[in-house]
Amino acid sequence: MHWLKKVVRLREDMMLIDETKCPAMVAGISHMGNVGKTVLLRWLLGVAVAGLLTGCAQSYHQFYTEESRVKVPAIVGEWDVLKALGDDMTGKTIKPWVVAEVADGYEVAAYETNGIAATLEVVCFKTANQIYCDVTAGAYGQAEPNRHWMYSIIPVHTVWKIGLTNDTLVLTGFNYDWLKQAIETNAVALPFLSGDRSDERLYTATPEQWQKFLAAHGTNTAVFDAEPAYVFKKHAPAKPMTVSPPASKN
Repeated sequence: MHWLKKVVRLREDMMLIDETKCPAMVAGISHMGNVGKTVLLRWLLGVAVAGLLTGCAQSYHQFYTEESRVKVPAIVGEWDVLKALGDDMTGKTIKPWVVAEVADGYEVAAYETNGIAATLEVVCFKTANQIYCDVTAGAYGQAEPNRHWMYSIIPVHTVWKIGLTNDTLVLTGFNYDWLKQAIETNAVALPFLSGDRSDERLYTATPEQWQKFLAAHGTNTAVFDAEPAYVFKKHAPAKPMTVSPPASKN
């Protein structure tokens, strides 16, 4: 556990992970081999907190409220990866990503070109008629790290705008430069913690604050990147886009 605390604490002035908040992630790290842990440690210490994903802002809190959660049945199934983290994957050998519905949302088996898989936990939600997904790292049983999982290991929540047309699924992240400038000019008010560099930001906005922000700015084309970070094509034709509230919890 001494090693784990060194890895997940990027900087003491940024945050210290509450192990009860992310037991799956903690258990996942413990299964990594020494080489995988070394790679992960170097990667964590060498990146800017807020710029890990293409066009992505990272939040300590979730982006959704319970009232905004929805089900999107069309995303369930196997998806061929055409683009990942902005990289063109066409012509490369990579296993299809598998999306399954679980009790608390969706679970994604995300693969790399080397066959290494990781689990991502996804919650879909709807704000001002736009569908989004909140993504966090899930359990991890591989000896080596997977970059799609590592991008959420701090742990943080990331949000993606969902575009689903027939058999194509696209995920688009925040335009990070726009968000940074909007906050600096007081056009947007979202709380955050700063690191050693000006571009290191961990947003601490509450779910309610994120909902208010997305309701006000989600339709602004400048808020999200012009190009999607992820593009998937379904093995079989997808179901028509349908959205429904999740079943109420007793």
